[in-house]
Amino acid sequence: MVGRATKLHATTTPMNPNSVVGRNPRTTDEIRRYNLAAVEVAKAHGVEIDDLFSFMEYRDESWYSDYCHYTAAGFIALGEEVAAFIRTKMQK
Repeated sequence: MVGRATKLHATTTPMNPNSVVGRNPRTTDEIRRYNLAAVEVAKAHGVEIDDLFSFMEYRDESWYSDYCHYTAAGFIALGEEVAAFIRTKMQK
C-alpha cells in the first residue's frame, strides 16, 4: 500500500483465437510470456493481479471485432470484471 492505495496490475488479454494477424503481430503465446514476467515483477513489489488474460482466454472469436479488439459485449465483460476486482480490493 502507498498510503491507503493498493497497487493493482491487470494482465494483457489474449489475441483473437482465429489467428488473424492485423497491424499488431503479437501472438497469444507471446502475450502469455509477457504476462508471466510482468506478474512475477508485480508480485515481488506487492502488487495485486487482476488476471484478465485468464478471464478472456477461452472466449471464442465471436468476442473479437478484429485481431485483438473486443466487441461491445467483450468490453462490457472486461469492464464488469475489472470493476468487481477493484470493489473486492476496496473492501479490504
